[in-house]
Amino acid sequence: SGVMVVAKNDRSHQALSAQFSVHSIKRIYQALVYGSPQQDSGRLEGQIGRHPTDRLRRSGLARQGKHAVTRWRVRGRYGRICLVELRLETGRTHQIRVHMQAIGHPLLGDSIYNTSTMNREQCTIYRAALHAWKVRLRQPFNGRKIELEVPVPEDFKKYGGFYVSSSS
Repeated sequence: SGVMVVAKNDRSHQALSAQFSVHSIKRIYQALVYGSPQQDSGRLEGQIGRHPTDRLRRSGLARQGKHAVTRWRVRGRYGRICLVELRLETGRTHQIRVHMQAIGHPLLGDSIYNTSTMNREQCTIYRAALHAWKVRLRQPFNGRKIELEVPVPEDFKKYGGFYVSSSS
């Protein structure tokens, strides 16, 4: 769920693609993860590519991959669940899902990367609990900085009976 950026014409598409290629578009996500990280924040870095045996998945163990960096910080701890804010320095397919699973805190509801007992038996979120919360970019025609923000979805708010704040 969350912010989606769409180009209305080829010129806009080219300008946005250029921003993505030099990583100048800032993307901030929120995710509900299983478990509670020991640290309050961290930086995850490595190569992400196709999983060696499962073509639907990506992996940090791939023989050929692309450099990926994710910064994260805990926004709330709720027993066996944790709300994490994630900032991408790169944008690889399934990057957040791969990185969080690699450190033992997979996203709730993620049927590909989270196989924990809680995910199968108790999770009431029926999708990967990942929300594209904020995007900062330059408007393609006039170059003005804009920030787009989408409030967290209802399934985040309802999960475990806590309220997730969308304030930074």
